[in-house]
Amino acid sequence: MSLGRVIVLLGGASSERRVSVASARNVVGAIEGAVPWFVAPEGAVHAIDVDELAAHARPFEEDFVPRRAAFAASWQAALAHVAAEDVIFLAFHGGEGENGVIQAELEARGLAFTGSGSKASAAAFHIS
Repeated sequence: MSLGRVIVLLGGASSERRVSVASARNVVGAIEGAVPWFVAPEGAVHAIDVDELAAHARPFEEDFVPRRAAFAASWQAALAHVAAEDVIFLAFHGGEGENGVIQAELEARGLAFTGSGSKASAAAFHIS
């Protein structure tokens, strides 16, 4: 089995997207060759440079704005660009990254990802 890319999904529409950007900066800095994909609040997905992400020095205070145009209208559409040997590193925070929806879609497509599965994520997110 050949090793594919580590695609780091970050950003999103959640109010915790700035935390996601900060997390992804650390992940991308620690995983050589990681490929960051920024999901803008309106849903468009941008492939961004590692250096561009690293240069965003104040992620908790300022929204990240990618330099390049989006390559997909949504994270669901972006998944068409994921190869079977790739791994998705979920750096999303908040509802959309923790409620099991993304995890269920990745499971349905047979794509590898980090973190808990969809059922565990949904259960943990709904605990009150």
